Amino acid sequence: MFFSLPISKVPQCLLALGFLLGTCSAGAHSLADQTVFPEIEAAPTCELILPNAGEYAYAQLPARQVQLQQNTTLPPMTQTWSINCSAPTTVLFKVTDLQRDTTSGQDTTQFGLGYVNGAGKIGYFRLDLSHATVDSQITRLYQTQDQQQLGVLTNQLTVENDQFYGWATDENRAAIGSLFTMDMTVTPTLNSLQETQGPLVSGAELAGNVSLSFQFGI
Repeated sequence: MFFSLPISKVPQCLLALGFLLGTCSAGAHSLADQTVFPEIEAAPTCELILPNAGEYAYAQLPARQVQLQQNTTLPPMTQTWSINCSAPTTVLFKVTDLQRDTTSGQDTTQFGLGYVNGAGKIGYFRLDLSHATVDSQITRLYQTQDQQQLGVLTNQLTVENDQFYGWATDENRAAIGSLFTMDMTVTPTLNSLQETQGPLVSGAELAGNVSLSFQFGI
């Protein structure tokens, strides 16, 4: 099995596992009437800088690594993502699992890895965000269901499906700047043979596919 994620160009960004990290889309949004979001005078143009073209590549795995009754967690892989903008702005992005139907439960922190053996489910992966900076200054991260509101500030978080994420200052305001960075860690877990509906005789592709839709404040 080969684990890598495909990514398209901005403005839509994909985080995918074979691993490819899915699609990226970018758009402007107005938050000037929210006191927690600083007013930005002009809409910037922003470039998403993807490490290794957004690919999280795992070495080929032997089929025997999939166990009969227990799941197998693979080593985590961390890469630093950057967003370089032409003018100071706020940045917000939404994470959507495009393989949601290939997960085995209701845990929104589990992102699907695709099917095998017909309807068998290969497994899932988790995404963790950490080490956020804006213009080389350490900042906080937040998660929210409402793109108009900040969530609880934290230094590290585990991503959930269909939630918004952004950078913030200690003063509980959306951070503004031209260069945003964060570490994104992928941790895959292979299901047991019970979930894969039998051995992986012909191998399998870890086909995770996550959409990251970016918005920039104006």
